[in-house]
Amino acid sequence: MHYSIQDTPGYGDSFDIKRRLDDIIAFVTKQQGRYLNLEKSLATESEPDPRVDVCLYFIPPHRLKEVDVEFMKQLGAVVPLIPIIAKADSMTTEELDSFREVISTQANQHSISFFKFTEAALTSVGATGAIPAVLYDEAEGPSAPARSLTSFPPFAVVSSEMSINSNGVAFWPVRRYQWGTCEAFNRQHSDCSILKRLLLEEGFHDVKVVTKEIYARFKREKMNPTQPASARSQVCFCDRPRSTWRWMDLFQRAYQSDPICTMCAVLLGFFLLVGIGTMAAIIVIKQWF
Repeated sequence: MHYSIQDTPGYGDSFDIKRRLDDIIAFVTKQQGRYLNLEKSLATESEPDPRVDVCLYFIPPHRLKEVDVEFMKQLGAVVPLIPIIAKADSMTTEELDSFREVISTQANQHSISFFKFTEAALTSVGATGAIPAVLYDEAEGPSAPARSLTSFPPFAVVSSEMSINSNGVAFWPVRRYQWGTCEAFNRQHSDCSILKRLLLEEGFHDVKVVTKEIYARFKREKMNPTQPASARSQVCFCDRPRSTWRWMDLFQRAYQSDPICTMCAVLLGFFLLVGIGTMAAIIVIKQWF
């Protein structure tokens, strides 16, 4: 199986967050358009499928931000969306359970569409529910028994750059603490192994089915341009007009490219405005006296 991953680092760092969201949605739509062109040229069998099959949306632990809610709401309308809680080992079992409930509640309140694997796929990988993070003490064994919750998603994962050789497996990432070791591929500690099997093995067909459904909707809209496209909620992150955000975004990009010249230009503009204001004030005073 061949697959590709498109990362989006720093997607929320810009002032104009809506523009960054539009860029990601535009990328997904562009890939749909590429596949449509392949269909027209009868090249879908000879060329790799460029469509985005699934979006893995990583959520920081402990807090679900408003921007994450808006991102997931709009992304879920154009691509299968799977929420993932990152750094799950930074939360206790109770905190993880509570945070899962918060995400599920917010998803219901804001009509966020999460991709859900079929019960058959979940059963085949032994996932009857989410598995809480449980640390493993090498001397005493698991610190707590694994227990299942209600449903997936969201998944909770742990990752690490440190790897050990465990039971003949060369790559076994772990995180070591004073009280024990957290293993990324241990089902009692993380959902990594479950998510991997669902995406690449047992649940692969489920993902492709939804990908085809979304593409069919995209194709109908392209073939019938007179019909309104699928409505996407408009995001308003503040009361400022979009033009203000556009100028702030342009300034940020210019500053990142050449900060010295950008600051000199800003100072020059400032002194120019001060000079013009001073001259205008002098002319007004002369007219009065």
